[in-house]
Amino acid sequence: MDTGLLWFDDSPGALSDRVRRAVEYYAQKFGRSPTLCLVNPAMLQKDDRPVAGIQVRGARTVMPNHFFIGEEQNGRSNGDKKANGRSSTKSSTKGRANGARSKKSSAVKRAKEGTAAG
Repeated sequence: MDTGLLWFDDSPGALSDRVRRAVEYYAQKFGRSPTLCLVNPAMLQKDDRPVAGIQVRGARTVMPNHFFIGEEQNGRSNGDKKANGRSSTKSSTKGRANGARSKKSSAVKRAKEGTAAG
């Protein structure tokens, strides 16, 4: 899941009720239903069945009483850009391999040439 809605609900009650409220709000706000809800693993119950028609999974990065709710893309929920058909966030050095220099290195070279000539 690349983007979603972070919902906070610390009200007493069952996890399924709190997820249901988050699902209703998401559907009202975005006009479509979510497919995935990530919660802190400590909040999960033993039965691993969908709640309100969506899959609920544990994620250590989600704080207790928070619900990261959204739509799963391409069967992946971890935001892996490469798997979703997007390029990686790593910078490319292809231009430098072909002899191109960064602005900083060119400026440093010009400065050194200017001081050596003067």
